[in-house]
Amino acid sequence: MKIIRRNLEKPPQPKEGKDTSKGKGDEVRKKLKWNVSHEDALKSLQERNNLDAHPSPLTEEILAERKNSWI
Repeated sequence: MKIIRRNLEKPPQPKEGKDTSKGKGDEVRKKLKWNVSHEDALKSLQERNNLDAHPSPLTEEILAERKNSWI
């Protein structure tokens, strides 16, 4: 959904291309019975998964340690 919206806002896009993208987005939302709560749930899952994968913010020291561990 995010990509479809981003593509709709990306200039320049011919009117027929924009209409096609909007139509595809509408079709997907209709098939999935999509609403805002779905988008919020997916965003929450993504944030949680990011925190699980990267519990602490990356710093120069952490990156250097990881680089050295690969060598």
